[in-house]
Amino acid sequence: MVEDKRQIVLIVDDAPDDLKLLSSLLKETYRIRIATSGEKALSIARSEPPDLVLLDILMPEMDGFEVCTAIKGDARLRDIPVIFISALDDVLDKVKAFQVGGADYVTKPFQAEEVMARVDYQIELRRLRLELEEKNRILAEAVADLQELDQLKASFTAMVVHDLRSPLTGISAAMELCETQGRIEPKLLGHCRQAIREVVAMLNDLMELFRSEGGDVPLNKGKVPSEAIFETVRGTFAPRAAAQGIRLEFTCHSPLPPIDVDPQKVNRILSNLVDNALKYTPPGGRIHLESSVVEGEGVDLGLRWLLVSVTDTGQGIAPELLPYIFDPYRQTSKQDANLGFGLGLAIVQRLMAAHHGRVSVSSQPGVGTCFSLFFPIA
Repeated sequence: MVEDKRQIVLIVDDAPDDLKLLSSLLKETYRIRIATSGEKALSIARSEPPDLVLLDILMPEMDGFEVCTAIKGDARLRDIPVIFISALDDVLDKVKAFQVGGADYVTKPFQAEEVMARVDYQIELRRLRLELEEKNRILAEAVADLQELDQLKASFTAMVVHDLRSPLTGISAAMELCETQGRIEPKLLGHCRQAIREVVAMLNDLMELFRSEGGDVPLNKGKVPSEAIFETVRGTFAPRAAAQGIRLEFTCHSPLPPIDVDPQKVNRILSNLVDNALKYTPPGGRIHLESSVVEGEGVDLGLRWLLVSVTDTGQGIAPELLPYIFDPYRQTSKQDANLGFGLGLAIVQRLMAAHHGRVSVSSQPGVGTCFSLFFPIA
């Protein structure tokens, strides 16, 4: 059955002949609702707000002025245009009709063409007003989003300057000391190398984000054994986890099919997640990487995924921050400013999208966080 999407006109009159005439006049263009009293009119309007009300004034118990006043006093109904149709032709009656919120006034006996023209005009006027309000709402949201983005990028710029200045200042101090003493201590040289690595990592993050924002994420894909995707991460982060007193565990549920991915990008994804977990997991905690095959359900029916999860027992993420966790330039708290400038998770999401996969997150403050990566299996 095709849904009738025509506008609704509520006709309120205690005279059967007038109701019949107005209904036959408007029913070809609009959906018609009929009320023979003010109370019934308000009940109908509140259950299904109409797009326009044609309202007689002279009715028993509750006259048209009172009905219109009640409509305009209801937050859900006050924007509905009301056209009075009445035998009253006194100027004071017309003035009162407009004072209580009427949009127009037609005197009985009326001409069919006049009523139709006035109804059409008010309906179209309301449609344009609602359309303008919606566009204004969308525009206001867009302005707010742009203002927030400007603020985020301004904060991000300040963080970039701060985070790059620290290692570069250390390198500069080491060079000045070398010039003064004519030599440099091996320990200080090691600090310089680490500072350079940090700067290069930051610049790589910026370049990766810049490329992904333009949709340009080059992939060098090939068939990779699923069991092998943890090997580089294990070698890179096992010593650091041990030094922090954190257990780093790996579980592969065999047999696992190979996946068609860029191994360097996958290593980047996992490295970002494990690095994040190490930052937020206290000594004595645990980070568990696990992989398995899952079958798609619902809209994913018939698809297969390699599910890789990274679960930690860290501080967790507040529920109100989870919707923004993959936004670039944003840390989840002010304390995070010391831990980088918020690009790692944004890069993870964009690299997963480049692989036609997806990433999701679940977390509980004080318990831990789990990131789930879904790589498509051909």
